[in-house]
Amino acid sequence: MTGHASEGSFSDLCLTHINKTATLLYFLKAEKKGLVLNVGCGAGLQSKKLIGNGFDVISVDFDLNLLKSAQKVCDKVVWADASHLPFKENKFDYITCIDVLEHLDDDDACISEMRYVVKTTGKLLLSVPMLNYPFVYDPINKIRTWLKIKPLPIGLWAWEHKRLYEEKQILAKINLKFEVIEKRKISSFLVALFENYIPYLFSYKIKLNGGSKIPNFLKDTANIVCKADERLFIEELGYINLAFKARPI
Repeated sequence: MTGHASEGSFSDLCLTHINKTATLLYFLKAEKKGLVLNVGCGAGLQSKKLIGNGFDVISVDFDLNLLKSAQKVCDKVVWADASHLPFKENKFDYITCIDVLEHLDDDDACISEMRYVVKTTGKLLLSVPMLNYPFVYDPINKIRTWLKIKPLPIGLWAWEHKRLYEEKQILAKINLKFEVIEKRKISSFLVALFENYIPYLFSYKIKLNGGSKIPNFLKDTANIVCKADERLFIEELGYINLAFKARPI
């Protein structure tokens, strides 16, 4: 480890973000480099990772403020609705769609659009948040769900999430346009327990570094928790995300 702090953001301490990004890179590890469409790119952090791994990336999002942030880390950004992608048929080698569908009014339309613009030899890399998340991640809404009461906009239901998914539900949607090659259940009880604490408990340390530098020991701590969670994964306790690698049909 070099130095005491390095450039970064709260996302570098967000355990689910770390796991989703690691899974995305795992899915692409054995694939040849090519043109990627990152649907719902947000601030462009995963686009930056893909570019750093040798992929040519076009990043799209509907949120102009997020696109402005994305422009700081990747040069090819496009304002677009994920349900109406402004690209030609069979253009992209890969489509990435990481925790985007839950924000959309019409998730089926987005899946159809991604099938239209991906090459017939291409791949879809997708993840969604799961209804079967660990109790400790969001106990209030877990209890409300059990009681069939509308969730509060907190926890996993924050960030304007319109829905969470059951595995059979998201599989049925994907299988209309794609064939799933591989799936990975990620972020179980340890991540659920620590997710909302590591970034905020140590926010004062980040502020001391001017807000743009993350102490390396915090990044190391976050990565240790993620690795421990993977080793101690207990499906029966729930998991936060389900990720897929799929090919067009």
